[in-house]
Amino acid sequence: MKQLISLGIIAEYNPFHSGHAYHIECSRKLTGADCVIVIMSGDFLQRGEPAIVDKYTRAEMALSNGADLVIELPVVSACSSAPYFAMGSIAILNTLGADHLSFGSESGDIAPLQELVHFLSDNETILDTAIKELTATGLSYPLARNKAVNALTGTRYDQILKKPNNILGIEYLMELKKTGSSIIPHTVKRLGNDYNDTDLSDSLSSASSIRNCIHEGHLIPSSALPENVHEILDRYQKKHRFVRLDDFTLLLKMKILEIKKEKSGSAIADLPDYLLRKLIQETEHCNTVTELIEAVKSKDLTYARISREKTNILLKITESDYSNFQ
Repeated sequence: MKQLISLGIIAEYNPFHSGHAYHIECSRKLTGADCVIVIMSGDFLQRGEPAIVDKYTRAEMALSNGADLVIELPVVSACSSAPYFAMGSIAILNTLGADHLSFGSESGDIAPLQELVHFLSDNETILDTAIKELTATGLSYPLARNKAVNALTGTRYDQILKKPNNILGIEYLMELKKTGSSIIPHTVKRLGNDYNDTDLSDSLSSASSIRNCIHEGHLIPSSALPENVHEILDRYQKKHRFVRLDDFTLLLKMKILEIKKEKSGSAIADLPDYLLRKLIQETEHCNTVTELIEAVKSKDLTYARISREKTNILLKITESDYSNFQ
């Protein structure tokens, strides 16, 4: 009997769009996979934001467009920085015994990404020291790492480290290397809009641009989503409203005031005192979560970092939760 070939894909599908369908199709052909296992974030995502529709609806989108199994990535990993996001995802795929992993990237070529992973691994001690020195000057971690790598290599890897899908892909490869995984990695070049583009494209649109279109009540072009996803979203909006980050404004304010009153901020995961003080100080002056994040954001505190911290506060994710999860 032929042994089934399994392919792992790590995703958020917020929402599932034509680019995701393209990725699954290309990945099947690339690996000859018989089954596609998707490790998918639940209701909160890697940037700390809520998904536009619930996890069951997004899983249905995936299963209707080439996935055979969808497994939820626990929120402690799903709503974390790239290394923790990768750690949780790869741990599940390793446990399942997946044969292949495929991810989208701006590079579209696995070789330079693998080369960079070996460089990062071989120079870990030197880079860690340099990154700590740079973050101490107020740089965010991503910028500090990029600067530290450039100091050793010139601009050889500069463009790779500036692209969000490349960065996540590097973390997947790092985790495969750390765990001695037998999973074979592949990458498919991202086409159409960039990850953060907010305008719809004539070809493949980003999830960000599609979410903007949905929130503004505009008609989504048929090319942006598979037909069955259009139908799923249409059915969804007849019963529910699409979720926005700012829907959580009052709840977040209440949680921050509770922390202030109970002086319990130290229990929340990854919440240093200086960030807590900023959040408490700005909460009463801001009318929405978005305004609060923008008010607190600085050179060393990125939008995504603060947004993830906001989710830790909302869900009361503690340092012990992180320790137990690892």
